[in-house]
Amino acid sequence: MSAPAVGPPRPLGPQRTTAVRAEQHPRRFSHGVAFLVALALVGTAACGYLGGDAETAGPATTGGPRGTAAALTTVPAAARPPYTLPGGFPAPASLEPVRTTLTEIGKVEGPTAFTSRPGYPNYYITERKGRVRQLTVDQQFDRDGKLMRTGLYIERGYVLDIAREVSTDGERGMLGLAFSTDGRTIYVSYTDRDGRIKVSSWRIFDYAVDYSSRKDILTIDHPRTERNGGTLAVGDDGFLYIGTGDGGGEGDPDNNAQNTKSLLGKILRIDPQGGLGDMPYGVPPGNPFRDGTNGAPEVWAYGLANPWGFRFDLVTGDLWVPDVAALSIEEVTKLPRDGNGAAGRGANMGWNALQGNGVTEGKTTPAGAVPPAFEYAHFGGECGIIGAGMYRGLAMPGLAGAFVYGDLCTGQIRGVLTDGVAVFDQRDLGASLPPNQLAGWGQTDDGELWVLAADGRILRLDPA
Repeated sequence: MSAPAVGPPRPLGPQRTTAVRAEQHPRRFSHGVAFLVALALVGTAACGYLGGDAETAGPATTGGPRGTAAALTTVPAAARPPYTLPGGFPAPASLEPVRTTLTEIGKVEGPTAFTSRPGYPNYYITERKGRVRQLTVDQQFDRDGKLMRTGLYIERGYVLDIAREVSTDGERGMLGLAFSTDGRTIYVSYTDRDGRIKVSSWRIFDYAVDYSSRKDILTIDHPRTERNGGTLAVGDDGFLYIGTGDGGGEGDPDNNAQNTKSLLGKILRIDPQGGLGDMPYGVPPGNPFRDGTNGAPEVWAYGLANPWGFRFDLVTGDLWVPDVAALSIEEVTKLPRDGNGAAGRGANMGWNALQGNGVTEGKTTPAGAVPPAFEYAHFGGECGIIGAGMYRGLAMPGLAGAFVYGDLCTGQIRGVLTDGVAVFDQRDLGASLPPNQLAGWGQTDDGELWVLAADGRILRLDPA
């Protein structure tokens, strides 16, 4: 194993072994991240750039009716509506005081996803070539039980190795990772040697899977090497959420994203342990097309090009969906958690009829399309959004309640204060990676964020 990274005590977040009841604020624990290929994402410049400091920012799109002109400026402080964090705590008025740095913890080969495991202290990382590694959390206590320090190191062996089955052509690979609510089943998403999107599961012991317990849950044909999706998340309802790309090609030529009977360009929701007979999964109650009449039963939300890195807010349960541009607009959409504890049921995010707030040439705005919380175009060398999610950790109170993201081509890490409708503040957070190195993010149960670099480094986002 590599040498442990030792730092000051950082208490772990609460470990869960069962699903949270619907009336409670959920603490989500499954957070996939995604890997991008730069050349496949570069497009022509378009309107709506989210860039620069708040005082000198270029046009930043805020949510509004789809197909209309976008709002172009950050909401002035004096005009902002009351904006509080859950529990009534006021949100930061500005991200200006926040400065971050990246702390290297270890290194693997081609990391693509990073997540916690319910009921266990360790973290887990997927390697694009088709392997899962363990990041061991070694906590040391004094005689009184006080945490003295935490050591972090990556185990040499593999928790799971299916590299022989995985294609890494183009944007393909092992791209998603999640655990069941009891931490005893591991789910991975990957592209097989035939280019199909696959989701499989295994029972997992303390340090390795039981290979004999394998279950192939879902297989989806995918015609091209780009825009595979890959993110996995397990909700507090215990169901598995699966992100799929639209199948690739310029402008979604197969019209998969708007076709509710296609499984591509979607977020799917299934019960991976509820299949009857020969079915490897069940369709949960509440799915908008469960009867199969107007759409595929598995479809939860649609109208997406490549929803890599979607993530549930650990506090509110809202679903934040970054959509990597198929053309030239990067966007993030907030899907609020409703009174039934679900976020995003039946939501149409507009692609391929819409790109951000703009209507695609030759298309019309779909009825009820959900506008993005913010968007930006490829003006300053940007090419692909890598969304981290809402920061909910304790290490940087000034960042609490901000959406954090980076761009693949620039490597800049940024924060946005938004309620999903208006942008209140936006700025660089100080930390960055070299161009084309930001491969993905992870979030642990304590709300802290982790960065995955294309050169293999695993880094934690820390206060500077």
